[in-house]
Amino acid sequence: MHHSNRPRRTARLACWAVGLTLFFGACSQPDAQPIESEVGLTGRLGDLYTIGEVSMGTAAAGSLLESGWHRLDEPQAVATWTWAAAERASLLVPVEDTGATTLTLQAQAPKFLPFQFSVGVELNGQLLETFDLEAKPTTLTAEIPANLLLQGLNRVTLVSSHVESPQSQGAGDDARKLGVQVRTLGIGTATGQGRTLRIQIPASGLLQATSTGPILVQDATALTLVAQGAKSLHADLSKEAGREVYVSLFGDATELKMAGSWRPANLILIVVDTLRADIIKQVDTPHLDALAKEGVLFTNSFSHAPMTLPSHTALFSSRYPHSNGVVNNGQKVPQELPLLSDWMVRSGYQARAVASLGTLWLGSPRISLDRGFESFDHARGDDTIGAESVPLMKSVIAELAPDEPFFLFAHFADPHEPYRDAGVSPNPGTVTVDGVAFAEFEPRDGPHVNGRMELSKGTHRIVIESPGTPIEMRSLHVWPNGPWNGSLVTTFIEGGFSTPIERIVAEFTVEEAGAIDFEIFVADRPMPRDVPDRYRQEVKRADEAVGELIATLKDRGLWDQSLVVFTSDHGEALGENGRFGHVQTLFDDQIHVPLMIKPPAGAPWDDVRSTLKSRRKKVVRHIDLVPTVLDILNLQALPGQMGTSLMQDKPRMVLSETHKPEAPRDLYSCRDDQYKLIYAPAENVFVMFDIQADPGEQRDVFATKGNERLEWQELLRTVAHNWDTFGTIEVDASETDRLKAMGYL
Repeated sequence: MHHSNRPRRTARLACWAVGLTLFFGACSQPDAQPIESEVGLTGRLGDLYTIGEVSMGTAAAGSLLESGWHRLDEPQAVATWTWAAAERASLLVPVEDTGATTLTLQAQAPKFLPFQFSVGVELNGQLLETFDLEAKPTTLTAEIPANLLLQGLNRVTLVSSHVESPQSQGAGDDARKLGVQVRTLGIGTATGQGRTLRIQIPASGLLQATSTGPILVQDATALTLVAQGAKSLHADLSKEAGREVYVSLFGDATELKMAGSWRPANLILIVVDTLRADIIKQVDTPHLDALAKEGVLFTNSFSHAPMTLPSHTALFSSRYPHSNGVVNNGQKVPQELPLLSDWMVRSGYQARAVASLGTLWLGSPRISLDRGFESFDHARGDDTIGAESVPLMKSVIAELAPDEPFFLFAHFADPHEPYRDAGVSPNPGTVTVDGVAFAEFEPRDGPHVNGRMELSKGTHRIVIESPGTPIEMRSLHVWPNGPWNGSLVTTFIEGGFSTPIERIVAEFTVEEAGAIDFEIFVADRPMPRDVPDRYRQEVKRADEAVGELIATLKDRGLWDQSLVVFTSDHGEALGENGRFGHVQTLFDDQIHVPLMIKPPAGAPWDDVRSTLKSRRKKVVRHIDLVPTVLDILNLQALPGQMGTSLMQDKPRMVLSETHKPEAPRDLYSCRDDQYKLIYAPAENVFVMFDIQADPGEQRDVFATKGNERLEWQELLRTVAHNWDTFGTIEVDASETDRLKAMGYL
């Protein structure tokens, strides 16, 4: 199946509980490497802004905010104001009139402050004035000394006192530095419009630009002028290789490109579903082992939900499940939620995907994680093995435009349940329709049995038998003249869904004679003692599929020029404490996942590789992955992202959650490298584990160690209360059968 999606603009989505707990930023890293090409950069320019004025709550401010800011996601704040969330918060103000004499600031102090609040305003490193603020919007004016303004971008820094907020307790130093609320900041009189892009100058390259107004290239640190043009610019910047610059096009930008031996790196995201972090050491996985050696293996990486769609949505949006609203499989992904796929297309990338598990797409296109991708391919069936997905991936790779960078999302369903067993003697089952042989199948392979038959008008009977091996019916679809006409109603005479039985009988009625399509998903149910071995077989097959994908990328000459991220959406319990599967709990066997990051090859990426290696033992969250790749690729931050780039060295706390109706009860957890705290809000009960002393999470130490993380208790209570009060779960009714087929309901 193939979905073609047109790229679209995205907006912010409201988030509740931890909107003020985790702040974000970005630092720039090289995004260039030596290959022959010419790259258009027009699509990577920031939103159109007004020269001389920055409206802080708008999307246009995104390319002008440098550091120290927290942009709220509440709808009422989107077009009004932005927090200066650190003691020093810098932004860039574009200026054409260097003779302007006045800087105007619209701001206010946080309303909860019990004391006077002040903020100093610096322009290009020089203090202009210090103001006392009130807890209401105030317009402040500062005089600008002669010869201080620059044509182009000018750096304004707010230096403020800060206060610890009750909402941000325990979220790290940055989260506790809540400062001034800024609405607008202007210099002189607002005039025309412009766009800005920050890039690193590659070795050997020509910058070419055309616009209806001035074009300026400024050093990203000192803001000194590197090159300029009136309405066109052809600048040889090869002598400035490695230097980061801002390129500003005032007026209507018509073209911006870099020509020469350079192009942006590709992004490849590989997700193997349901892969525990520890299993790679227990199974022979030569291809994953090679990837770990070529890249950086992170040993403490965690997902935010032990189920597929919520985990992937958190990864793609850099927001916790309760913040982005997707907490169960089968939900629609909110259209206003910014996703990595949309963002990469907007940044000038091709975005293609091949997925293998039906929870990543819904019956209608562009309402799940397929949104934003130019194509989103999958085979028919809700649980496709890697051997079936790799040919689709090869086709997609062959279709990639060679002169454009791409984002490829490659998803493998193995080793997701049902656990297939290839090491047994054949014991075929049979499918008959009205007593006529239709197909044979091996129940241990967990197959999708597909086919077509000409049937007369009337009632017909289908029999699925597997003598000696009880089977579970996962899904049964009977389509007249193709699946687009809707499935016929089937009535079970013997057996039913999710009940192990050797013979299943169902009837259906055909209203008009003709071709009837069948899709039958059946599998055996292994004994608990056999589950770990079958799971390991699935891991080996996943390793082989990933290896074939990597070999294809290498054969096409795409591997070395790509940033590769490998991970899983969640783990799997394999009998620990009598538990099997995922969704039910937040123990590490269900949320501790592998993570490998391979930077592109070549000297320009040595610093990135070195920095990532220095973080390999730190706690990493899925919400940190989008900020990391955008940071490394030198692209703008995703609006509303809650994670922080791994290029920044800071302690991280993982917040994970699982929710009804798929989970038996709502659970929330906080985890760092020392402790894990799990909260069951229905019972108002906490359980705590000392991870270092008890990695198997066997001994509850809450009674003696709970005071070690008091702020976590308040945070989890707040998150749970807000979700219970404001959260909604709307699972598409048409998804119920598919979720049952995949073992979720």
